[in-house]
Amino acid sequence: MKRHFIICLLVIFCMPVFSQLSQSAYIDVGSNSMSSGIFGRAAYITAYRISNYEARVGLQASTTATDQSVFSGLFVDVSGDYAFREFPISVSLFFRYNPYSALISETNFGLIASHSRDHLEVHLGYDSRIYSMHEGETDLSDLPDPDMHIYEWRNFMYKGILWLKPMDHTWNLGGSLTNCDDFLIQQETNPMLTGLFKYSLKADWKIYSELWYQGAGMLNLSANHYGFYFRAGFIWQID
Repeated sequence: MKRHFIICLLVIFCMPVFSQLSQSAYIDVGSNSMSSGIFGRAAYITAYRISNYEARVGLQASTTATDQSVFSGLFVDVSGDYAFREFPISVSLFFRYNPYSALISETNFGLIASHSRDHLEVHLGYDSRIYSMHEGETDLSDLPDPDMHIYEWRNFMYKGILWLKPMDHTWNLGGSLTNCDDFLIQQETNPMLTGLFKYSLKADWKIYSELWYQGAGMLNLSANHYGFYFRAGFIWQID
């Protein structure tokens, strides 16, 4: 895992600086039922746009009291902007990989479509998930033909964001309901509530902060608290 993490970092930092390149980074601090206390996460995302198409690569590192590896997430997505009878839509193909520990990892891939108005964003998608247990870390001597994977082929993704100001305003406040984040895709019945703030320091510099609340089974008859995290970050558009 460390070798993969270093290779991805080299790819990101060695990319040439073109006018359509953007860089962003953020830090999460929070707590949940699995973290055994406060956890911290740092993510770095680079994006390159050519005309109506954009490719993004993101890496995440985590620190917790559990045995989770420092390298905790990778995503790659490619998107295109289209217009169907003057109805603008963006479609993304994505891949996500999360090594939860030396024993178990999660892989996600799928597609998501989004549409934006002045005060509203809607994202809808389809995701397939694979949980994998690593053979080298497990004693399988008693199992003649073990199945090391759990497959979930049909999962629904959604995100709705409502902004106070038009989306191109210098500053903005918003709220969202979603079951996905950059490195996380939850079950449909486990949406997250988010408070959003963003501010444009310059035309090419933006800062933002977010407060995420994670529930367990919020769309079921009985719901429980799972966790929360606070995020602070920036986006640098390189011209």
